[in-house]
Amino acid sequence: MNRLATIAFCLALVACDDGRTVHSDVPRNIDPAVEYLFFLGETGSGDAEKRIAETLSGKALQVIAPPRTAADDPDLFALGIKEGIRQMLARGVPGNHIAIAGIGEGGRITLLAMALLRDPAISYVIIDACPAPDTPGAKTIESIAAINAHVMEGRLLSIHAGQGSCGLVLERASAAETWEVVVEGGRVSDPAAPWIGELLGWIKG
Repeated sequence: MNRLATIAFCLALVACDDGRTVHSDVPRNIDPAVEYLFFLGETGSGDAEKRIAETLSGKALQVIAPPRTAADDPDLFALGIKEGIRQMLARGVPGNHIAIAGIGEGGRITLLAMALLRDPAISYVIIDACPAPDTPGAKTIESIAAINAHVMEGRLLSIHAGQGSCGLVLERASAAETWEVVVEGGRVSDPAAPWIGELLGWIKG
């Protein structure tokens, strides 16, 4: 089984608990009273992604950060996330106790998962997910806006640093509750960056 298939398999079975505060897969022991956050960092972020996930796990959240590489297919990865969340819902976790957040490409995968789940109770946060036209990732956002946005449901917050608005997606996600904020100061990779507070306020609101 290849690496991506292994991740999807673990997510689908909800049986790959690694016993750490930040889980690499959905925990074996699910508590419906706990709030769960899937965190999808930018590929190649390494230690920075780990520090952010650890910071978020200290905010009364169970953080699930599935490892991902540039070779992983975004659509299949989003499908794996969807299957894991479906199993969590089936085991009693309410939708308003589940959130997905992603940075850069992780944010674009978050949007794909949102379109697959179509659950109005789940919260989503995307950070710097919508690059300027004619830059890497821009075509993906245009495709998501054209093909996926109209079926999205849930609560979607877009955060960016003044450039790269996700307005195209937000406008077409008419069935979702959407908001966009501009946060200045601090690098995205900084666990103390202001966007952390915006993310927590949204998913706990």
